[in-house]
Amino acid sequence: MRLRDKLLTQLETGLIFGMTGVLAVFAFAGRADAIPTFARKYHTSCVTCHKAFPMLNNVGEAFRRNGYQFPTDDETLVKDEPVPLGNDRYKEMFPNSIWPSDLPNLPPIFIRAQQQVLFNTDPGPDGIKWDQNFPREAVLGGAGTFGRDISAWWELAFNPTELEEGEPPEVERMFLQFSNLFAYDPEEDDDGVHEGNRWITLPRYALNLRIGKMEPQVFNHVLSGHAKIGVQQGLAVRQRIGDNRFRFEPAQNAIEAHGIIHQNNSYVIGFANGGNSGQLEDNNNKDVYFRVSRKWFGYPLDGVIGSTEPVGDDTVRGQSPDQDDSIFSLPGLDFWRAWDLETGVYGWWGLSEIADGGVSRNDYFRRNGVDVRLQWFNWDIYGLAYWGHDSFAGRVGGVDLGAEDHWTYMVQTDYYWKPWIVSYLRYEETSFNELARASSEEGRIIPGVNVLIRQNLKLQAEWDIDTTGKDTGGLQATDALVFQLDYAF
Repeated sequence: MRLRDKLLTQLETGLIFGMTGVLAVFAFAGRADAIPTFARKYHTSCVTCHKAFPMLNNVGEAFRRNGYQFPTDDETLVKDEPVPLGNDRYKEMFPNSIWPSDLPNLPPIFIRAQQQVLFNTDPGPDGIKWDQNFPREAVLGGAGTFGRDISAWWELAFNPTELEEGEPPEVERMFLQFSNLFAYDPEEDDDGVHEGNRWITLPRYALNLRIGKMEPQVFNHVLSGHAKIGVQQGLAVRQRIGDNRFRFEPAQNAIEAHGIIHQNNSYVIGFANGGNSGQLEDNNNKDVYFRVSRKWFGYPLDGVIGSTEPVGDDTVRGQSPDQDDSIFSLPGLDFWRAWDLETGVYGWWGLSEIADGGVSRNDYFRRNGVDVRLQWFNWDIYGLAYWGHDSFAGRVGGVDLGAEDHWTYMVQTDYYWKPWIVSYLRYEETSFNELARASSEEGRIIPGVNVLIRQNLKLQAEWDIDTTGKDTGGLQATDALVFQLDYAF
């Protein structure tokens, strides 16, 4: 069947079941005025940091980069007063005392769950059309700070299918971040001086260190599976090549340094287990990755407004005093709107050991590419492209293909009709230079819509359309309509 005819047939089916599904979910969806962790801490709305959760707006992105602290006046913004662990005078006694910390007054815990109904518009070999997955996944997590500039995040995922098979819950992410290392103290001493390290003093936001199990900050964060606006994981971040177990996400065990230079430039460099992405490494090599990016105009990366270096000639957050209140002030009034352009370059070099006929062979692999994001009022357009090279990714039909190359592309556009209604369209594909790998090539068109019933409860409808003819069936099927309730509190 030609792709055009296939799309028309599925469109008719999809519209019928889509309208039925949306009406059914709205009919039974109840009220859920729940409040996530940081909203409780600061007594603020979820949309302070989010668009359609979990996607972050510019304020939320600066908050995340700075170790889950607002860049300025964080301590004065906290409304849930923490429980002090020691008196502030211990700071004056240091190093002959332990530096004081604090505990949150309310437990810094959140719960997120997803209920899913799936309809295969082109069923696979099992012939299953309808399926219900209640819940698809439940996550118990927490996040908070140990006083200023030290923060932590953890998530424990419960997958019902894996639990039925005897698998334990999975630690999805668990890491510590030490922020603003060697930076001057934002608090003045008795003489009105901002103290710094006696040996080296860096600007704030210039150096942060993350240690633990986390998503490597290789791409723009909007491309991460932990920030995606759609239902299914993007091909670029979850694909594996041949027998190489490496993929960018789920999380990696890593040590990562990152920071912001002159508000508009950022860098990341990290060391990860990588190629054999189990809990423990099976070789003596660590993968190395990097990212450098530039915000060409718009909201500054560090979230500090009123900088000496304008971020853009016409943006309200970087405008000079003599600029008038033009149309460019509008993004500052609406949390889902922005006027930004950011580009990035990234790379990953790693080693994976591949079993080959009873012996172990090394796959020295590389992934190098670029990404871009343009936010233009109600539009949000982003994408990436990268080249991958493997010295040995396993055999195909018993044949050693030697070194292999592949290309992966992805582009997505989101449009906010209202702050609570956002539609999106994504195209992604991966292609190989070697004809023997043709069966591994993937391509998808994914239209979808998110409807925020509440700030922390949303209905998602997504249609996954295969463009290669390789229908697989099951919960991760192509040619499938998915309806999902996603909520957190």
